[in-house]
Parts: sequence; C-alpha cells; structure tokens
Amino acid sequence: MLTPNAVAHFLRHLYVPLALRRCPVARLISQEMRARDPDMALHAEDIAFVRIMATECLEAIESEPRTMRGSTQRSRHSAILLRYEIKGEPRETVAADLGISRRQFYRERERALQVFTTLLSDRIIAGRLENSSFGSGSPLFARPIAAEQL
Repeated sequence: MLTPNAVAHFLRHLYVPLALRRCPVARLISQEMRARDPDMALHAEDIAFVRIMATECLEAIESEPRTMRGSTQRSRHSAILLRYEIKGEPRETVAADLGISRRQFYRERERALQVFTTLLSDRIIAGRLENSSFGSGSPLFARPIAAEQL
C-alpha cells in the first residue's frame, strides 16, 4: 500500500499545505480515514487531520514498550523522522547530535521510515475497517497500534 519513499516525501511536505494537497499519501489518509471522495481537494480540516495522524504515529514510535536497546533505537528513529524528514535539518547535524556515523544515519533512517510506514498503514487499514463496519468517519486515536517489533 504505502512505500517508505512515499512516506518520506509526505513527511518532508507535512507543513507545506500546497504540496500536501498534492501528496498521494495525504490524499489516501484523508480518503480512507474520513470517507472522502478521492476527487475532492483537501481542505484545511483535512490537512489538520493528516498532520494529527502523522504526529500520533511519531508518538507511537516513541512510546512503544521496549528493551533498553530498543529504546535507544526508537528514540533515534523518532529524532531522525522529526528533525531530518519533517524539520529539514541537515543530516550531518542530526547524525552528529545522535552520535552516529553517516552510514549508520542512513540505516537508521531507512528503518525509521519502515516503522512509520507500517504504523501509518495499520491505522489507515483500521480506519477503513471502522468506516465500512460502522459507517462513521471518526479517527481511531483511542488506542495505539504498535509497530512491528525490532
């Protein structure tokens, strides 16, 4: 359904409304979670909803129960996604602040995008099931959906 490259593009444009309106991932989230017509343009409330969904997935990465080693990796994943993908900080700065090499940064970024993609896909599918079962367009923020274990 979603690819890590598409999700990276989505995260880079999360706070650029014009680009977000054209982003296929944002349109998919809005369409599936809010039961919208795919041809309809994204409005301000749709963009706010998409941003909330992305924020909740980032928080789910950070708050997932884990071991000490997993905690360090998930903290790095969250920092890489937030600082590099969303805020656009230089990769050298982010890697230096995290105390990792450039190669390790790329490996961690790839894994972070995979985890985020899995979380986002799970939430979209859960929203699709809820919309088809109950006919409501309410978001599924009541319970966190855990990403795959490291």
